[in-house]
Amino acid sequence: MRRAGLLPLLVDETYGQVWVLDSAGHIDGYAVVTWSWSLESGERDSILDEMYVENGSASGGSRLLRAALAGAREAGAQAVFLKTEGHNGGVRSFY
Repeated sequence: MRRAGLLPLLVDETYGQVWVLDSAGHIDGYAVVTWSWSLESGERDSILDEMYVENGSASGGSRLLRAALAGAREAGAQAVFLKTEGHNGGVRSFY
């Protein structure tokens, strides 16, 4: 993750949100949701731009994903889009 891209997200929610999976003060993962706009619906939508969970914890990943989706919904996003790499079968089956 590039610092220049992350800093504006940490200042406020103008561009999106950063969610952190924390276990006893240790960061075990993060999710980044950024805002976009849909001409079709005329409303805010979002992109799950990046998500990482240390050691592939499915339960931690599920908690993190639920929190990120709830945060996007509360911020007015009507849809969340994501993309994965075709060769990453574990991630594709998670989503």
